[in-house]
Amino acid sequence: MTSSIATGAERSPIDGSDDPPETDVSVRIPLGWSKTAVVPADAVVDIKGELDWDKDALRCTVTDGQGQHVKLLPPPDDVPVESAAHGGRWIPLWTIAASPGAVLTVTCLDPEQKIPYTETSFVRVVPRGLM
Repeated sequence: MTSSIATGAERSPIDGSDDPPETDVSVRIPLGWSKTAVVPADAVVDIKGELDWDKDALRCTVTDGQGQHVKLLPPPDDVPVESAAHGGRWIPLWTIAASPGAVLTVTCLDPEQKIPYTETSFVRVVPRGLM
C-alpha cells in the first residue's frame, strides 16, 4: 500500500498521550494551526475531534493546492468511536470531499475558546476505509 498523508512543517512537539496511536498516514493539527495532508488513493479522509467537544465551536476549513475551498461533509452515522489509553474518545466531525491524491491544507480554529485547552487540543486528519 502506498497511501500517505504528508505533514507540513512542525512548530513544536504535541503531547498526544490521550490520543489513539497514529498510523503513518494520519496528521495531528493543533487548533489554530494549518497543516498539509494528501488524500490516499484508497481511502476517504475524516477530521476527528474528541467526543465531548462542541463541534459547532470549531471552524475548520480545507483548501486544495490551488487555494479553492473543499467541501466538508457530515461523516457516516456508523463510524465507531475510538477510545484512547487515557480515556479520550475520538469521533469523526467531518469527511473531506476531495479526490484521491489531492494535496490539502487543513485549518481548524476555536474562535470562542469553547474547546478545553489541553494536551489534546488538536484535531486529527485520519483516512477511513483503507482497502
